[in-house]
Amino acid sequence: MFAAYLLGRTAPISSMRYELRSPIPIAFAFAMVGKLMHYISRFLVGFAIGFFRVWQISLVTLSMLPLIGLAGGIYAYITIGLIINVRKSYVEAGQIVQEVIGNIRTVQSFTGEERAVRSYKEALRDAYKHGKKAGLAKGLGMGTLQSIVFLSWALLVWYTSIVVHKNIANGGDSFTTMLNVLIAGV
Repeated sequence: MFAAYLLGRTAPISSMRYELRSPIPIAFAFAMVGKLMHYISRFLVGFAIGFFRVWQISLVTLSMLPLIGLAGGIYAYITIGLIINVRKSYVEAGQIVQEVIGNIRTVQSFTGEERAVRSYKEALRDAYKHGKKAGLAKGLGMGTLQSIVFLSWALLVWYTSIVVHKNIANGGDSFTTMLNVLIAGV
């Protein structure tokens, strides 16, 4: 009965049939709606506070967000493609092992152990090669993304110092604006 519950199949209970389904997809949907509302409200409130406090810093911060978003998008696109290649290579290696173990008598009778080991090594070599490329892409992508984020922070701190020095706003309002807009946009 518990297995029927997890598999989403009907199970007889007290001479009645109930459709039992796993609550995981519903909980997942509620979590996604909660995250969506969190990000939308953070975006709107962060920019509202930023433009209300010191609009000049908000505009400078807003100009940096597309660059950060572009770097993050390129990083994700390249990394996902390379990770798919790594997984395909591991699936191929797993299929070789599954086929050899499933037909071990045939492999042994035709003395194909060495050929099976050779093809498995070749599949793992491909996975290793793709894994090295994925690791390099992850490192370079994350390094580029973090560099852009830190450079944007440097620009914002520099511009905030100019705003405070020219008495356009005080330090507290400037720093609050910088934090609100940058965190809301990311």
